[in-house]
Amino acid sequence: MIISSESYRRLARRAPATIQAERAQYVGARMASANAMDLKPHLFSAEASRALAADAEAGVVVLDLSSRLGTRFPATTRNLLARYVVIREDEELELDVRASSVLCIAIKGSGRSFQEDEVIEWGEGDAFLLPGGTPILNESPNGNAVLFAVTDEPLLASLGCVPPSFEHAKVESTHFAARTIAAT
Repeated sequence: MIISSESYRRLARRAPATIQAERAQYVGARMASANAMDLKPHLFSAEASRALAADAEAGVVVLDLSSRLGTRFPATTRNLLARYVVIREDEELELDVRASSVLCIAIKGSGRSFQEDEVIEWGEGDAFLLPGGTPILNESPNGNAVLFAVTDEPLLASLGCVPPSFEHAKVESTHFAARTIAAT
């Protein structure tokens, strides 16, 4: 559509360009540095102790700083949410997150994670990446296990976005074996 000069003038009188200018937020290097440092480091020692205890219950231990960050949703940083995923021997635990991807690091034990028709067999020290938005079923048949999982749930929540469907995911399931990581 082409807007004539007269049409533009009428439009400009109704919606002055200053409205858009007022929405602009400028972050210079000094402000970006200050924003990055406005949250003091936090040690999640109680959460780690709870997740890594020998008698830990199966479930998720969220590392949530939303009250300090001022978000309406759980967040570890403004754009990321971290959690421990505790899987008990011979039990299944489903992780279903509203994120574009899920990065997991096996910090204790071994197991398998299933998503749609894919399976990743992981061991201690392995890392793996899966699409978000589709449930992930986790099991640990050879003893208790703990995954450390990080997602971009806060980013999607702040933008009002939903994760893509499994068929349209922007990431593919990927497994990073501990022995290959160590050799790199």
